[in-house]
Amino acid sequence: MNELLSTSFFYGAKFFLLFSHEFVIIPILVVGFIMGKKEKFGSALYLLLLTMIFNTLLKSMFQVPLAPHLGKVGFAFPSGHMQSAVVFYGWFFYKTSSLPLKSLSFILLAGCGWALVYLRYHTWIDVFGSIGFGVLTLALYVQFFQKLSFFDPKLRPKISGACFFSIASLFIGFLGYHAEILAHVWMAYYALMGFSLAWGTLGNGGQFSHCRGIFGALGCLAFIFLIQSLFQKFFLTRLPSYLFEMQWFLSAGSLPIVAKMISHKETN
Repeated sequence: MNELLSTSFFYGAKFFLLFSHEFVIIPILVVGFIMGKKEKFGSALYLLLLTMIFNTLLKSMFQVPLAPHLGKVGFAFPSGHMQSAVVFYGWFFYKTSSLPLKSLSFILLAGCGWALVYLRYHTWIDVFGSIGFGVLTLALYVQFFQKLSFFDPKLRPKISGACFFSIASLFIGFLGYHAEILAHVWMAYYALMGFSLAWGTLGNGGQFSHCRGIFGALGCLAFIFLIQSLFQKFFLTRLPSYLFEMQWFLSAGSLPIVAKMISHKETN
């Protein structure tokens, strides 16, 4: 009985952690941005990418080492997975008025926090610290971007993108001066650069049919997969991380481009 419970808890924890990984989050963002409300999902992407850089900056400041049993070099506080999950799913919790969606967001966040501790990746201090910084990020974004229409991504995607990119550049500069810039930080930075440039240049686009939206989302996901595959095959061992991760500039920039392409064709 104890073995059955232990196995159930283990796979349950692995299940919850799936929702903090890119192969779940990327399709949500692609489908949501192209077929849903661009302001909501575009903001989620901005927040997620900036949080990835911000979390690394925080870790370099606190320098709490990872648990020895993990056998990895790095810092634990605050948890990157949890802070990203709080910002991502917390944003949708804040934006939706649907009780089922709010409940789902809360369950995913609670499950992710529990899983990180149960699998001994982090301590509760790491988890609660990341929750605090995640909530702080959301609160600042709501106050300065959502309530000041001048910075609202829905009304002025170019200005909001420039603000996010400027903040990320400051974080990158500080990290480069005090610590090594890791591959996932370059990934987030290039993705933020590509997405903000494309969205700011092309805008929100027009209306299109549901069918065209489905094909657009599938095409965008296929393009991202192709770019990742090509870079993995031809450049993985040939380029340093600050060049290899430029693949995410193309991947993230494809979202506004595809949205513009399918809306343009529909209106002609």
